[in-house]
Amino acid sequence: MAGVARKFRVRHIDTDTLAAWQGEAASRTLYLFDVRSPDEFMAGHVAGSRSAPGGQLVQVTDRFAITANARIVLIDDTGVRATMTASWLIQMGWSDVYVLDGGLENMARESGPRTVAAPEVDAVSVTGLAPSAFDLDDVLVIDLADSLSYRDGHIAGAWWAIRARLADALTRLPAAKSYLVTSPDGRLARLGAADLALLTTAPIRVLEGGTTAWRAAGLPMEKGYQPVDEVCPGRRSHRLILWGPVLKGICRWQWD
Repeated sequence: MAGVARKFRVRHIDTDTLAAWQGEAASRTLYLFDVRSPDEFMAGHVAGSRSAPGGQLVQVTDRFAITANARIVLIDDTGVRATMTASWLIQMGWSDVYVLDGGLENMARESGPRTVAAPEVDAVSVTGLAPSAFDLDDVLVIDLADSLSYRDGHIAGAWWAIRARLADALTRLPAAKSYLVTSPDGRLARLGAADLALLTTAPIRVLEGGTTAWRAAGLPMEKGYQPVDEVCPGRRSHRLILWGPVLKGICRWQWD
């Protein structure tokens, strides 16, 4: 493992540095990812960390780390999984990736899932989507799923966006009289809708149950990246170019 760390220049930080970065989180985004299994995370994890198993973190990075150039600190129990995950992320172009020395040792811990209270926003169910409730002729649907989930299936005509970049996306999206925000299960959509409300005076609602509820109702779905590339040009090709060699490394690591 020391060879991997040297080859990819994996950097480590101590708890004092982590504490300092946590104090700067308002001005510089910090992600604290626990790369162990979800069961290990539930049993006990560093307070404030988020479960992000190494393979998943690399495969769908934009589901976990939506802010470019953020600091990413990885935690595990032995340092092995954190170091391997850091090496993959570095190969994908993430420059500020670090492993926490000592991992779980001497850190305040908590157990159970990490929960975030969802803000109160206007919501509408699939059955409630009628002109009397929300003008469907003028609505623009924004999907906050990760890019792979969006590619595999989204509401017909929905535009893909990243929550942290909504302000920029709004300048590129078509003009709309109202917005409907969705995500796979609707939870991230609630957070995004609250953010969006600070950027526009147009009516905003969240789809209850998210895209999963839409799909279950048998309503029109599409596959592919369009019209995502019109909002975030270059992101797809950048991701695919970087992903190939990293995927091979993950497969070797998991199978050897």
